[in-house]
Amino acid sequence: MKNWFTIFCVVCLLAPLSVWGQSASALKLVKVAVVDFDRILQAYPGYEDIRQEVAKKRQEYDTQIQEKKKVIATMEEEYKRLYMSLSAEERTRREIEIDAKKQELAEFTIEANKTLDALRNDLTRNIYNKILVVIQKIGNEKRYTLILTKETTGLLFYDKSVDITANVISRIKAEQSLGERN
Repeated sequence: MKNWFTIFCVVCLLAPLSVWGQSASALKLVKVAVVDFDRILQAYPGYEDIRQEVAKKRQEYDTQIQEKKKVIATMEEEYKRLYMSLSAEERTRREIEIDAKKQELAEFTIEANKTLDALRNDLTRNIYNKILVVIQKIGNEKRYTLILTKETTGLLFYDKSVDITANVISRIKAEQSLGERN
């Protein structure tokens, strides 16, 4: 739907120019490029260390989650085993206790995911900013009108000739080696 709207807007903007008889040279040439941001991140020096740090923290949370699940499973097994010998009050108490543990697990999982996202964002923010600066420099130097990421929602196809990912990676590595020499 968004793509059709975009095409409609472009046609509406270009149609008056052709109707008024203006030449094609009056239209500004649109120069587009595409970058694969994930590939750039993977190639960025130091990104692997960040990825491993986040993975290590995720593993710690996963271990805690598994421990909590085991406690819940043990409680449920004991409840089922003793069900017939428990009074109605005791059954209700245990059911409430199990439900509370399940709720606690759900909240812990949500909080762990938020914490991991915040950690990843904090650790990668500087890298993202540096990559964006390099992309903007290349965009200005090569006079690109528009640079899209491959991950853009509406981007369904692009010709590989407009992919400047390799140029961005080369520039980042060159600038970092210059920075290390200075």
